[in-house]
Parts: sequence; structure tokens; C-alpha cells
Amino acid sequence: RRLALILCQIREREEGKEEEIFGPPATASPDGFAKKYFCLPKDLLTREKKGGKYWCLIKKKEAKPADVIAQKVLPQLISSISFPKSMRWKQDFTFARPIRWLVALLGDKLIPFEIEGVRTQRESLGLRGRPPIFITSPTSYLSALRENGIMADQKERKEYILSELKDSAKEIGAEPLLYEGLLDEVANMVEDPKIIMGRFSKRYLKIPKDVIVASMVSHQRYFPLLKDDELTEYFLAVGNSKKSPLIRKGLERVLSARLADADFFFKEDTKIPLEHFASKLKDVVWQEGLGTLHEKTMRVVRLATSLSLRLLEPKDIRYVERAAYLAKADLMTQMVSEFPKLQGIMGYHYAKCEGIEEEIALAIREHYEPLPNSPIAKVVNLADRIDTLVGYFALGYIPKGSEDPQGLRRAGNSVIQIIGEADFKTRVLLFSIISEACKGYERTNEEKIMETLLPFLRQRLFFVLSSSFGRGVIEAVLSVNFADPKDCRERASALSNFMKEEEFSDLTISIKRVMNILKGAERVGFDESLLLEPAEKELYCLLTKTELDLQSACRRKGYDEAFLLLSKLRPSIDKFFDEILVQTDEQKIRENRQALLFRILSLFLKLADFSVM
Repeated sequence: RRLALILCQIREREEGKEEEIFGPPATASPDGFAKKYFCLPKDLLTREKKGGKYWCLIKKKEAKPADVIAQKVLPQLISSISFPKSMRWKQDFTFARPIRWLVALLGDKLIPFEIEGVRTQRESLGLRGRPPIFITSPTSYLSALRENGIMADQKERKEYILSELKDSAKEIGAEPLLYEGLLDEVANMVEDPKIIMGRFSKRYLKIPKDVIVASMVSHQRYFPLLKDDELTEYFLAVGNSKKSPLIRKGLERVLSARLADADFFFKEDTKIPLEHFASKLKDVVWQEGLGTLHEKTMRVVRLATSLSLRLLEPKDIRYVERAAYLAKADLMTQMVSEFPKLQGIMGYHYAKCEGIEEEIALAIREHYEPLPNSPIAKVVNLADRIDTLVGYFALGYIPKGSEDPQGLRRAGNSVIQIIGEADFKTRVLLFSIISEACKGYERTNEEKIMETLLPFLRQRLFFVLSSSFGRGVIEAVLSVNFADPKDCRERASALSNFMKEEEFSDLTISIKRVMNILKGAERVGFDESLLLEPAEKELYCLLTKTELDLQSACRRKGYDEAFLLLSKLRPSIDKFFDEILVQTDEQKIRENRQALLFRILSLFLKLADFSVM
């Protein structure tokens, strides 16, 4: 209802400024320049600029008082505030709600200005039905409102509401089911919070808990109450300045009507099997150019089934096909039509009511989550998200800037998280799964999709890894190979660990010396017989052993061990550079030494590109 900004330590006046205005070169007459700026030639100076001397006028800007500046700046500031949803009134002025009053003070002085007919004053509106509140100065603002029953500090208000919710719940031996988003929303809706406890009929407790909670939280902004983790028939609401039996009855009546509707929807939906709802997806267009939701479902079924054969244990494979087929079925139910946020959740409950296996029901519920727990849900989610990405990228819907109406970045993040964190039987390569998903669409240009979707998924991989690793580590790892997100995470983790070791900085210097000396060089075949000096023979001997050991470590994904193996090369690399002239005049010797260094570089590039760190 009110926005307040309090600024401290404001200067009484702005600092005086001098502006340099340059004119013609000092070799030219200054008369025209002086006339243009209403001054005399004797008022001009000569100053250096771009290697030459020019006539220059020093113009002093008047130091304006703070209230004069505020009078101009504050209307601009208010007009510049943007909101997700705004209202427009008068001519072109937009704001979250119509502005009813304005208070602007500098100390005890009123700053006069006007916005769309509303003038600044010293009075702030109080609670509805109460008289206005006179504000003498910014320092008295909070206390003046508090004396009139208004808790203006948002943080204080939120903490107060939370404390009162817990205390009220304790009265019946319960605890509130808290949602951070709901708590923030409610705290912003009231100024003098009052907690009201209400009750609904116990018969509605037969409805799935998720439905009751959604009715309370999403529609009514009530807080459900739990006893021993079980939902009770009690709830808490947060009112503004008033609480009475009449208000409580009104809250109960509205919720009871919601729950009666939900009870009806649940009973009607459970009369129809999920298979029937799944068949009705034929009537819903998913996306123009990509077919119906049923067509999408069948693509996901084929892809998920194919993936499960490689990724899942035999005990889980048999559930995947049906889970994928029923995953979107609840979109056609009355309950999800009324509560869209319950998609997947209602599919779970309806599947349980039908006696469908728990594994399938759980997969239906979890497949919308970014990183499901169920292995079946992970495969269904992966197939669903990659099908979505391939389809939209085939149509040219590629997110740009902050725009992403189809939620493709979220889909990409989910693909990366599942591949990178799931314990599948085999690894999933990005280009492989994209190629497989492309087969589900007719007339798709797989090569073109690869050109756009792979870089996009690289960006999403960078984003996901950035929550755990530094930018340099991620870039070093992805620059080598990003086809396997799980492998990237493992290499990034090992590199981060290795960076803490003393050998890291010295090894980085050594490998950068290798890279620098190879710039512009062409790789040719290596010939051991051309090794002449002890230092290069020693390096080659250690290199051949390290190549075998590193290959074994990488095969086992033992990247911590792999980085330590590389670090053991450093003394021999340094000795090689100290004692060997790589760029010798003898071409064969020079090229052979470069070939040796190329083999060393190849070894490092199996793990990370140190040059980008």
C-alpha cells in the first residue's frame, strides 16, 4: 500500500563543477568562439588536447541546493519504477496502483512537486477509516506510523507474522505449514497484521493433502496447520488491523466453497481412468508446427523407452513406457484445469486410486521436477525436455536476451542436471541424445539443430556448474569437451581440488610455455630415434609412462589422480626447456621436438585447457 525511501547523509548542496568547452585551435582567432558563448576573448584559456593547443572556456556550474535537485529528480525516479504488472491512468503514466498521496521531505522541509494531479504533502494516509498521519521529518516517519498502528518495516512485519503464526498454532498443539513465497506475499498485503484461526469440515480431509494445501495457499493465502505431520482441519489467515467472529466465518465460508469444488472435481476425475484422459490429449495442440500433446507424448514414450534400455536397471525398465504415456494425462482432468500447479501431482493421486504401480505413479508426479529422485522419472523427464528443446529449436525458437517464453532455459538446465547428476548405468552424451530425439520429428534438419542446440546446452552447462565452481575452472573444462555433462562436473571438481595444491601454479606456467612455443607450428609424426639430448629422452620416457597411467585413470574417472600424474611431468618439462633448444635450425630435429611437445599438450587437453584460466 505504501513505498518509502529514506536517504541518509544528504549534502545541503551539490558540489560546484567546472566544465571545459573547447573551441578552435590556438592558432586561430578566438573571437567567434567567445561570441558564441557570450564571453570576452580575454576570458578564454589555451589547453592541451589530442597533442595540440586549443582555445578553452572554463564554465562554472552553479551548485544547486539539495531540495531543488530533489524536486526534479524524485518525479523521474517514481516514474522509472517498473512492475511485473502495471496500471495506466491519466495520459501515459503507469504504476502498480494509482498513487493516492505523496510525502517528500528534506529534513523538516517539504519538497514540492506533482505527479498526475497528486501534490506532495506532509500527511501520509493511515489505516482505512483512520485519520491521516502528520509526518514532521523523515526521522519520525517509522515512529509516527507505528503510533498509528502501522508496522511499516517489511522485515519487522514478516518476522512478527511468522512469530504470531507459530504462537497461534501452538494453541491447538499444531505448527503452520510455511511457504517462503506465501509469507512474503502476505507480509506485503497487510500493515497491521492480525492472525485469525479458522476451521473447515473434517470430511474434506479425505481429499488429497496436496489439493487442500493448494486451495488454501494458492487461492486464499491461508496457512495450513499440521499435527504430527498430518494435515488438520484448522488454518491460519493474516488479516489487516481487524479480527472478529464475522471475519473468521467469512474466511471459513470461502475456503469451504473451494474445498467443496475440489471434492467434486476429485470424485468426478476418479470415475475416469488415466488412460482415457491420455487419449484426450489428441484434442490439444501442444505447439503450432509440432503437433498435439498426444503426438508429443508418443515421441516421449519412444525416446524414454529407448533411453531406459541403456540407462536403467532391468527392474525399472518395464515401468518406463507406461509412465511416459500417462505423464501428461492429468492435464485433461477437472482438478488440474482448476489448479494448474497440481499437474503431475494429481496424476500421482489418480494413478494410486486406480491401483497403478507406485513406481509409475511416482514417475508421473516427479517428472516435472528439475531433478527427480525416481530413476524412471529422470528418464521420462530427460526424454520430455530434450523433445521440447529439439522441437522448439527446429522452429527457430531460440532464447535471446532475457526473453524465454517457452521456458527453454529451464528445460536445458534440467537436461544438464539429470545427465550430470543421475547414477545411470552408462553415460549420456549431449549430441547422442539430441540425434535420437530428432528421429521423433519428420523433416527436421539434424545438422542445423546441432549447430544451435549444442552451444545452447553448453551455456546451460556453464550456468549449472557456476553454482559450484569458478568461471576459470568451468571454461578450462568445457573448452576441452562438454559432450558429457557428468564428466565435466567430475573434471571441474578434480581441477578445483588440484588448484589448492602447491604444484598447480608451477604446472600452469610450464604448460603455457608449451602452448606458446607451439603457436603457429604444424604437427608432424614423432620419431623416437631423433631424440639426441638426455633431457628430451628423459621427458619422452616419463611421457610414455604417464600416457598409459593417465589413460587408465581417465577410464576409471579418477581425475584427482590424473591431475597429480600431470604434475609429475613438470620437473622434466622445465628441464627440457632449460637444456634444449626447440627452435633449432635443423628442421627434422625442430619438428620432432615440437611433436614431443604436442603429445604433452594432448595429454593436458584430455582434462582441461589451462590457457583459458
